[in-house]
Amino acid sequence: MKLLHRDPFDRLLICQAIEYDLTLLTVDDAILAYNVKTMSK
Repeated sequence: MKLLHRDPFDRLLICQAIEYDLTLLTVDDAILAYNVKTMSK
Protein backbone atom coordinates (compact mmCIF):
# COMPACT_ATOMS: atom_id res chain seq x y z
CA MET A 1 0.00 0.00 0.00
CA LYS A 2 1.43 3.37 -1.01
CA LEU A 3 1.46 5.83 1.88
CA LEU A 4 -0.58 8.84 0.82
CA HIS A 5 -1.13 10.16 4.33
CA ARG A 6 1.65 11.12 6.77
CA ASP A 7 -0.41 10.81 9.97
CA PRO A 8 0.11 7.31 11.43
CA PHE A 9 -3.16 7.43 13.40
CA ASP A 10 -5.12 8.21 10.24
CA ARG A 11 -3.37 5.35 8.43
CA LEU A 12 -4.41 3.05 11.27
CA LEU A 13 -8.04 4.17 10.89
CA ILE A 14 -7.83 3.61 7.12
CA CYS A 15 -6.47 0.08 7.59
CA GLN A 16 -9.15 -0.81 10.13
CA ALA A 17 -11.88 0.57 7.90
CA ILE A 18 -10.63 -1.50 4.97
CA GLU A 19 -10.19 -4.66 7.07
CA TYR A 20 -13.63 -4.48 8.73
CA ASP A 21 -15.51 -2.98 5.77
CA LEU A 22 -16.30 0.23 7.66
CA THR A 23 -17.06 3.71 6.35
CA LEU A 24 -14.93 6.68 7.41
CA LEU A 25 -16.46 10.10 7.90
CA THR A 26 -13.90 12.65 6.68
CA VAL A 27 -13.15 15.78 4.68
CA ASP A 28 -9.42 14.99 4.53
CA ASP A 29 -8.35 14.78 0.88
CA ALA A 30 -5.42 12.52 1.79
CA ILE A 31 -7.81 9.91 3.24
CA LEU A 32 -10.13 10.25 0.26
CA ALA A 33 -7.20 9.19 -1.97
CA TYR A 34 -7.22 5.67 -0.43
CA ASN A 35 -9.46 2.87 -1.61
CA VAL A 36 -11.69 3.04 1.47
CA LYS A 37 -15.41 3.74 1.81
CA THR A 38 -15.93 7.31 2.98
CA MET A 39 -18.63 9.86 3.60
CA SER A 40 -17.81 13.54 3.39
CA LYS A 41 -19.50 16.94 3.16
